[in-house]
Amino acid sequence: MSIGKACQALGHEVIMNDKITTDVDLAFVFATHSPKNPTMERSQVILPLREAKVPTFHIDSSFFGTYIRNALNAPETGMFRIGLNESTGEADWLVDHVTHHRFDEFKKKFRFEEQYPRLPSDSPIMILGQPNGNFQYDDKRNFDDYVKEEIMPTLLEKTDRAIIYRQHPMVTARPNLDGIDIQKADRARRTLLKDLQYCSAVVTHSSSGAVEAIVEAIPTFALSPRCIAYDACGHTLKDICEPFDWSKRENLLWKWAHTTWSIEEFENPKVIDNYIQKAKDKGYL
Repeated sequence: MSIGKACQALGHEVIMNDKITTDVDLAFVFATHSPKNPTMERSQVILPLREAKVPTFHIDSSFFGTYIRNALNAPETGMFRIGLNESTGEADWLVDHVTHHRFDEFKKKFRFEEQYPRLPSDSPIMILGQPNGNFQYDDKRNFDDYVKEEIMPTLLEKTDRAIIYRQHPMVTARPNLDGIDIQKADRARRTLLKDLQYCSAVVTHSSSGAVEAIVEAIPTFALSPRCIAYDACGHTLKDICEPFDWSKRENLLWKWAHTTWSIEEFENPKVIDNYIQKAKDKGYL
């Protein structure tokens, strides 16, 4: 509703409903399409827009979510990220040259700091699990099987460090995995930072917890470009014991802050107009 009001204030005709509508110049939707479940309500809205090649802004949970929830002592952040044509790491965030100031404001308001990279250690490796039926977006296997068949053999070949599998709170079935410490994430999504303290590396498919791991300066490996922190992560587990490249982190933290907005900020026509103008400048509109 706040985005719709902002668009109306800019003089645009706005249609606000959940019906399938493709006769539009631009659309705003929540979250993203899930290829494994095309019958989901949001997929029924998003897929026709994609087929009609309608430029679409995707609104999804904010970057830095754990820090925000903990600082607010609340189950939700009240803040959202926005990406063009996706809300995953495959989005065009329309954020190019930015300064550190908004990220500095985030750190002050939500009481966190990016940490210095840690010295190599023999502490455990944490695997962050997947939500919503434990599926992956681009592999027919569920994540438990993928861990067993793909992740574990590589990790066991490269290191003898202990391995922790942190299940997503929405997954209830215990994985059939030997030699792994199974850890259940809290439904309030508030304890990740505490659990990360004891890790030397993090591995995930596309968990947004990779953002916090990068902020905490823990070498993080994202195995799918759908992970929102993908550009800051390593992409091959063969490098799990190699020096980690932190050279891109600073600029990416700044960018992530510039694509995360509160509901009140979304009501500001200037914020929405800035995104529309950037989409025009890049030839989407």
